Amino acid sequence: MWIMRMKTISRMMRTGRQTSRVWTRLSMLMIAIFVATPGATAQDSVYDYIKPRINRDQFAVYCGQLGIDKNQRGIIDLLYEDYATELTDFADKIDTRSRIAGRTRLENAFAGRISMRGGELRALRAKILGIYRECGPAADEMLHNFLAGIEGFLNEDQKQRLPAAQRELRRKIMLHPRQAGSRVFNYAGEGVDVLQLVEKASTETGGELLGIEDKAIDELLTRYELDLDATLRRTFADERRSRLEYSIEKLNQNDEAIAKIQKQLTEHWNALFELNRDTVKAIGEVIERHSGTFTRNLWEDRFNQVAFEWLYVPTLPDRQMDWIRSSELDPELVQKAEIMYSSYLAGRDGLQREAISLMVRARQERGVTLHPMSLPSEVQQNAGDLHKDLLRNSGAKKNHDTRYAGEFESLLSAEQRKLMRRALLGAYRRR
Repeated sequence: MWIMRMKTISRMMRTGRQTSRVWTRLSMLMIAIFVATPGATAQDSVYDYIKPRINRDQFAVYCGQLGIDKNQRGIIDLLYEDYATELTDFADKIDTRSRIAGRTRLENAFAGRISMRGGELRALRAKILGIYRECGPAADEMLHNFLAGIEGFLNEDQKQRLPAAQRELRRKIMLHPRQAGSRVFNYAGEGVDVLQLVEKASTETGGELLGIEDKAIDELLTRYELDLDATLRRTFADERRSRLEYSIEKLNQNDEAIAKIQKQLTEHWNALFELNRDTVKAIGEVIERHSGTFTRNLWEDRFNQVAFEWLYVPTLPDRQMDWIRSSELDPELVQKAEIMYSSYLAGRDGLQREAISLMVRARQERGVTLHPMSLPSEVQQNAGDLHKDLLRNSGAKKNHDTRYAGEFESLLSAEQRKLMRRALLGAYRRR
């Protein structure tokens, strides 16, 4: 009897392990489907594909820039209501079509309420994404008709303001939404607007452009604004289409089509990145004439930090230094920590600039989106050497952080170290 029980338990354990492996594979497959379609999940909204579009706040600012008066505002408000209603009606139509095509079934599969094979999941996902192909062109048409309708009610003075107002509007609805992905590893400045950087550097305390008045900067920004607008108008629709097609072909596992789309996306990215970097460099040269090399480096680091935001997350030495500054410690100890922190930043910033150089080279020279979390199989053929260098760089940065974290602790007494660790742990848990 005892032997029979042991055999039964043994069979149960084998069955359990097999079931666990099945669920593990299914989970990995689901994760792979999500990862393969950036910005597109089973629970996404049709509105994720209806872009560009103007929200009410952007509409209000646009009217203010044009100088719309009270007499005009009533009819123009009605135009916006019609525009918003048209967007909603179109979204409802596409949403209904996607649900008829199986979107609800797909959601149930991802929620674990029903089971589907991997190939069936991918095929259904690709089918539903295909329905969203209509969204971009429809959004373009609705936007064009809405803006043309407003233009018809403008007087001559307002029409003079129209080009500048439309350029700013295009930046807000075509460029700035891409900043939502700035904390993702494969983001490399897709949504950066140098005009925003200049505004912050000109108004923030300690900003690199604070107090600098130079016609050369005005000329650079005027040219940049026009070039950026031309780039957005030339590439936005194709960029939008390419990203959707990339998601579909990734699900279809069509390597040839994927490679072609990746090349197009790289070209779009490079057009914007080169424009931004060249403008930042030119402004940096003006800053250097006024305030020196150190301030110029701060300005260029400002660009790096928004173009690769995920690379500049606070580190343990950053948090340690914040604690040291905010605690009532001996001034001499704090001064030593400040000197040590300056040395830490110099080393860290150098490693980060090296990492950025490697990732930019991978995109520009090899057509590969490279980041520390890239799988070797994804980059081996075209950028294996750069990937190795990036991993080495990542390891060096971790060692650099670890070394300085230990040195900061060595400045403190046992009781101070205990208090700091407790404070940092509490802050981490609250995040």
